[in-house]
Amino acid sequence: MDSDQLMTWRDFACGLADQARVIAAQYRLDNRAHMNISVKRDRSVVTDADHAIQQRICHAVKNLDAGHAVLCEESADYLREMPSPTNSEFCWVIDPLDGTRNYVRGLPCCCTSIGLLRNGEPIVGVIGDMNSPDTYSAVMGHGVMLNGQPIDQTTDCVSGKPIVSFQPSHQLTELEEIPSWAGSVRMRNFGSSAMHLLYVATGALDGAVCMDCRIWDYAAGYLLVQESGRVMTHNNGELLFPIAMGDEQAGATGFVAARPDLHRSLVENRELSNRV
Repeated sequence: MDSDQLMTWRDFACGLADQARVIAAQYRLDNRAHMNISVKRDRSVVTDADHAIQQRICHAVKNLDAGHAVLCEESADYLREMPSPTNSEFCWVIDPLDGTRNYVRGLPCCCTSIGLLRNGEPIVGVIGDMNSPDTYSAVMGHGVMLNGQPIDQTTDCVSGKPIVSFQPSHQLTELEEIPSWAGSVRMRNFGSSAMHLLYVATGALDGAVCMDCRIWDYAAGYLLVQESGRVMTHNNGELLFPIAMGDEQAGATGFVAARPDLHRSLVENRELSNRV
């Protein structure tokens, strides 16, 4: 894949993340008291801001290249006018607002996640923090960048127990028992899978475990994690990508992302992984 083309797509996605940040801030400022908030069947929530951001991104992708598909979290009529992800070489995978519950409550952990896949393999990943001007990005084979500049990759672990985010499924069935590795780590849950992966890529978290997510939750974050020198797989240790886009639309999965030594430990002690 031509590096210049990849960088062009990265810049395009970073620009969309900036636009998403503006839209989210405007809805929060103008419409918070009257914002439509719905609870979906999986118990996640969606707002007017989610829909407005997604529509802006999808229309931009259509104008960029009418042959590119999109796979989004929220259903919408305009998606029918775009190519099917199943039959497209290039597919943009979009979570317009990951961490919507946090966004609604004013908690500072939510983002826009934009990934570009080629034949089921991530080649560009962008995560825009909704509560700062920072946009993190990765291009296959080119490391991780913050606001367009390479960032240092620190692999040394701070002394003490590793800090690992743990997200149970929406049904919370995993909370009936404690993961076998819980005693050897300090667990956190910030409420956004994409932000958890960003934190792993930048070293703020040593690892992240999620029991129930969709491809739009992790497509962009996966590339950031891999390009930072960390490891990310299904929570049984199998590879996440390449992926058959048609199959992924119907199902959920889990993941483990961490620095290599910790990743091995989390996967090897995985009683909960077999449930997903």
